[in-house]
Amino acid sequence: MFSKTKCAALTGVALFAMHAAAFAQGAADDVIEQIIVTGTKVDRTGFDTPSSVATVGEDDLRFFAAGSGSQADVLQNLPGLNAEGGGGEVATNFRARGLPSGGQFEFTPLNYDGVPVFSTFGLNSSAFDFFARNDLGVERLEYNKGGVANLFGVGGQVGVINYISKTGGEETHGSFQLEWAEEDRYRADYAMQGAVSDNTFYAVSGFYRIDEGPLDTGLDTEGFSMRGNILHEFEDGSGSFRVHGSYINDRVAFYLPTVLDEGDRSRVDGNDGRKVYTLNSSAVAGLTAKTPEGITSFDADNGFRTVGGSIYAILEKDMGDGWGIDARVKYATYDSGSNFFQNGAGPDELNARPVTQASFLAAHDVGFMRGDTFVPATIANTSFTYAETGAALAADDLLFQNQFNDRERDASDATIEINLTKEMEIGAMTHNFTLGVFIARAQADNIQRGVLYLGDFTNNPELVAVTITDDNNTAMNTADDTAYQVTTAGGILQAPAAYANQDREAFRRAIYFADQIQSGRWQFDAGLRIEAQTARNKGEASALVPAELVDNPAVTAPDNDGNTGNALVAQQLFGTGVFSEGDATATAWALAGAVSYAYSDNINLYANGSRGFFFPKVEGTVIQLGDIRHYEDERILQFAAGVKYRNDVFDGYIEGFFTGLRDRTRVSYRTASATDPTLVKTDSDTFGVEMDGRFRVNDYVRLLANFVYQNHEVSSENASVDGKEFNRLPDVIANIGVLAQYKGFDGSLFWNYNGATYADEANTVELDSFSIVRLDAGYNFDVGNDNNLRLSLNVWNLLDSDGLQEGNPRTPLEGQAGTSVGYFIGRPILPRRITLRLTYDF
Repeated sequence: MFSKTKCAALTGVALFAMHAAAFAQGAADDVIEQIIVTGTKVDRTGFDTPSSVATVGEDDLRFFAAGSGSQADVLQNLPGLNAEGGGGEVATNFRARGLPSGGQFEFTPLNYDGVPVFSTFGLNSSAFDFFARNDLGVERLEYNKGGVANLFGVGGQVGVINYISKTGGEETHGSFQLEWAEEDRYRADYAMQGAVSDNTFYAVSGFYRIDEGPLDTGLDTEGFSMRGNILHEFEDGSGSFRVHGSYINDRVAFYLPTVLDEGDRSRVDGNDGRKVYTLNSSAVAGLTAKTPEGITSFDADNGFRTVGGSIYAILEKDMGDGWGIDARVKYATYDSGSNFFQNGAGPDELNARPVTQASFLAAHDVGFMRGDTFVPATIANTSFTYAETGAALAADDLLFQNQFNDRERDASDATIEINLTKEMEIGAMTHNFTLGVFIARAQADNIQRGVLYLGDFTNNPELVAVTITDDNNTAMNTADDTAYQVTTAGGILQAPAAYANQDREAFRRAIYFADQIQSGRWQFDAGLRIEAQTARNKGEASALVPAELVDNPAVTAPDNDGNTGNALVAQQLFGTGVFSEGDATATAWALAGAVSYAYSDNINLYANGSRGFFFPKVEGTVIQLGDIRHYEDERILQFAAGVKYRNDVFDGYIEGFFTGLRDRTRVSYRTASATDPTLVKTDSDTFGVEMDGRFRVNDYVRLLANFVYQNHEVSSENASVDGKEFNRLPDVIANIGVLAQYKGFDGSLFWNYNGATYADEANTVELDSFSIVRLDAGYNFDVGNDNNLRLSLNVWNLLDSDGLQEGNPRTPLEGQAGTSVGYFIGRPILPRRITLRLTYDF
């Protein structure tokens, strides 16, 4: 998949970067001394921590978020993470080094100030970034992986992503920012911090944004978010108490995969002769259909919607004689919906590809009955018209059958974390003991209605109505014909075509103990975590309901076998009112250790290892006979060893690592009455090397980079994937950047490289490597009193106006239904976009 020549070349680049580059982490002379707060109860700098730590400063967070604001645009620059943001601002798909994953924070919790945005992954498929947006109120980002850091709080299986919020101080200061980007994106941000009294301080921040692009779907992104905190420092200097609150009311467009040419995987032309960039359709917004529960609407214009907020409090107090307490409590509730378009739907002959009008009719096998004889529909007795205008499609216009899923994903989450700490001198060693508990209860719905519809093959497709008449081209209600009138009812083929009514909960409780030891140049960490998780899964059974029984305006016609399930307007899929409910509890343990040795003031050697766990996703468990069948933890083994180096102009690290996953289980259920599920066990091993560093060339230029190479292999009872590589996880990930500043001018150029990978677990479809180049340039105006005004230009994906190479999902259609179809499904990276910003810092 990845040639030795490419590997050697990139390794050479990365080795050079270790002497002249690094990941963007703020000013080169202070980041290495910055106190790291992620996942540890002992204050340490990044250099002293016995694990690899990446930190992104405020200026670089602003740069990476320009024109998008998505988590993917930030996280893809962290060493060891592969992030995909082609779906838009949320629902980031990313993978941690060494592990197979469907993405969406499966092994790496998303925290703000050490508090999880959502405590439990897998209650439904909503990613954690549904519930939070970054703004100017973020001070920095920390990503810590390895050692005892993964034991505390919510517990990150392979690492913890933690954003640190700004807090107030004695002086009032803040920022305002206006942003404009191509395709009508407008955003305004603010942040302000100051004092309420001598010991009490405030910080507030937020944004409002509207965005019609970068891909034109007719479905806008629009919304706002507000955050704030009050910090009170105890007069005796023993600690602080702070309360954080947030509110979000936002909806964002989500870009579905699109149709590419199967040969060179380039964009194809639509019916209007223009390239097809997206098949999302604003025509679906506001569609209604009569269902057994009444009139059901399909709110495509809501996109990925989140309304709600959170409140959390943090107590940090030194109680004297070496004792301390660190406690965090949070409650959050959200009215959320992940409304999305599929990449085509229907029989193999129609799924995920444009088809001719004749092929559409043949795939559905429809027609009418004359007496006892079935008469297939033909182009001659079928009309295809635009549902809105009634105008006829051209004879060679292609059709695209698709499905929109209207999903309600309301969720709530409550967590509490209490850590009791004790510092003790025992002989020549300083011990820092932590005894902690973490408790969380999370709940999430998955209520889904899908509508199958027919559109033309263009950007932002219009709905297409289909009407079949008899062979005399007269309406099919004459005396000599059976009275069937087959129509798409304004473009709707089936509504609902998908149905779900599910409610899931998870109750987590963990206890952990760790000791972090300092002895001269040595540091030792060791800890144990024991956790139990109880999952509850409740769902309603569904069944097909004949459309005529709910007075649907379109009545199904029988096919040539006398059935109604393959007609244009199919039966509705709806709930039966019969619910099943099951619960299960699993208990698991994690053990971690780390050691570091300060060889000199410039060199630190470190190693860390852990045995961790991951509980199966609750949404992946199937309710049978009142129980959840199969609910056992999966084991994660990790080891890393490396060296950190720093001097006046350079700091960085290089480490080797191993990650193993044991007993990852895929569960298959044969029938609702099956006594046992079919379980397929999978193990995986990954060996790799990671490098990260930064170099100050002179007072004006910094070079920045990171590099990861990973060799991964799957061992499985499934012969088709045994010995294969992970799908969608590149062997090579690299970032290189140059930052320059001279007088009032500044500029940045970053290159993100994602190596070749495979689209499928069987490694039959190889996906090419791709790169993203980002440019930022600005001029700073000194407006007096230490205030600064910056005018800047930012270009995302500088060298690619199409943006085609991102990979979830990418499906070859060759061979489906026994025919070559000539199309390939690819989800885009977002294409080149220019953003202008005006930022005022005071």
